Amino acid sequence: MRAPSETKIDRRQLKALLHAAWKTDLRGSGNPMDPSGGGSGKVPPMVAVMLVKLFIGLGLGAMVFVIREPFTSAFLVFSTMMVFLTMTVLLEFSNLILRPDESHIIAALPVGSRTFFAAKMTHLLAYVNVLGSLIYLPPAIASAVANRNPLLFPGFLVAGALAATAMGLSLVLLYALLLRIVDREAMQRVLGYANLALTLVVYLGYFVAPRMLEGDALSAIPRFSTGWIYLAPPAWFAAVVNLLAGEAAPGDAAASLFALLLLAAAWRAAMSRLSLEYAGTLADTVGWDDAHRKTAGSGWGSRLLGLVAASEDRAVWTLIRKQFKYDNRFKMSILSILPLTAIYVFLGISEGKAVPDPFLAPAGEGTAGGNSLLYIAAALFPYMITLGTVNSDAYRSAWVFYASPADRARIILSPARYALLWFCLPFTLLLAGIFTWYFGNAAHAVLHCLMIYAILMIQTRILTLMYPRIPFSQPPKTGQRTLLIFVLVILSIIVMCVPMGIVTAVGYGGYAGYAAWLAAALVINGLLARIIQRTIPRRAARMEFTAPV
Repeated sequence: MRAPSETKIDRRQLKALLHAAWKTDLRGSGNPMDPSGGGSGKVPPMVAVMLVKLFIGLGLGAMVFVIREPFTSAFLVFSTMMVFLTMTVLLEFSNLILRPDESHIIAALPVGSRTFFAAKMTHLLAYVNVLGSLIYLPPAIASAVANRNPLLFPGFLVAGALAATAMGLSLVLLYALLLRIVDREAMQRVLGYANLALTLVVYLGYFVAPRMLEGDALSAIPRFSTGWIYLAPPAWFAAVVNLLAGEAAPGDAAASLFALLLLAAAWRAAMSRLSLEYAGTLADTVGWDDAHRKTAGSGWGSRLLGLVAASEDRAVWTLIRKQFKYDNRFKMSILSILPLTAIYVFLGISEGKAVPDPFLAPAGEGTAGGNSLLYIAAALFPYMITLGTVNSDAYRSAWVFYASPADRARIILSPARYALLWFCLPFTLLLAGIFTWYFGNAAHAVLHCLMIYAILMIQTRILTLMYPRIPFSQPPKTGQRTLLIFVLVILSIIVMCVPMGIVTAVGYGGYAGYAAWLAAALVINGLLARIIQRTIPRRAARMEFTAPV
């Protein structure tokens, strides 16, 4: 016989848990210039994530004005929404669905498994519906105006809410299925690789789809008007739009009914057996890390670093390698750059005709083309590594950095040096090979990549000045990783692509001009290094360990 707390949902506890979850979502990220990570003027990462989703929705709204046809528009809008929401939930999986410390909440407090799971489900569904509404609201308005049918607006709203809810329930059921097959560590890896796959889909949609659809209106593509389209889940909810707007095709009613039945079945499955297994799952996974981790001996790489790196660098670099192996959150934040890099390199190579030799190209004849894609790929590495090493679920362990006699400024600078040595340098060597093939001159390629590496050094130093942090010392916040990826792309375009775009367009002006460019980059690096040397130690000295232990 089950205890009452396990079979019923306590509304007071549910309300308290939801209030705590939403308060955490809206917690500010702090002032980046404040060394303690606190300060006034806090902006919740969730607000920035919502703005990103609204930006996507505005772009889809413009697309709907061009396509007009309701079913095709709704299909594309809901497909885009589901992909982006799935990526967001997978990025925030540890915050939204499963946190390693939540077993202590259930163990120490009189919170029933069903109540706690209901709070998690409500929080997740509210999260995806708020973000989803920002994506499909602009297209809903655009479709109603473009087709002069006001019923399309509520049709989009209802279908969009159903689609977002279905996506959230599907991820919860996937989580339950994976936990029956694999342990929590393997489940986190599977979800991380799923996020990589979705990232690849998004990037392919950005770069490949426009090339596949050149000159064709999406509404004129034959496959959008065939019955095969109903095999895709977004089509079921696009059918709901047509049905509610009074423009239903013969298969729309059946597809809409099928979507509602599946949604009801998923809800029942999630709120019945899965809710009762939630507490047990959390209890079983506490301490999984200690059982699975093995002590590794020092290899030749560690011994080599001992000869050339400072003790603070060796300590932080070892920690980064261990975090990459055991911390799935950190691992996926780093690996998420690989699909983008691969696509950028592929597209850059496929557009080789648009990559002139900057030592030979006459002024005004160069074009960016695929060249800019290679530059963006290079620029993402320092941001991804340096910012990716700030947050961790094990942030409480960062007390050792504050208590040790090590040079705290060196500890702060170590992730940037790690990014330059282990990521930026190998990729720059790869670029040297690619540009050698383009230019037909190895010396020009190596010199050009030396300039790229100098700019990467400038990027890491600017970032260190903007956001100095002890590695893995900050708790992860909901929406922070999604915001991080968006910021990375913007910063990389500004810092890397602007100077490289000028070089590509006008050339170096021969070896003398190249020497002037390189000298300017070295001077900027020297100035930034001097500023770091004078300011970072003072800012590091004011840092305090404030995490509860």
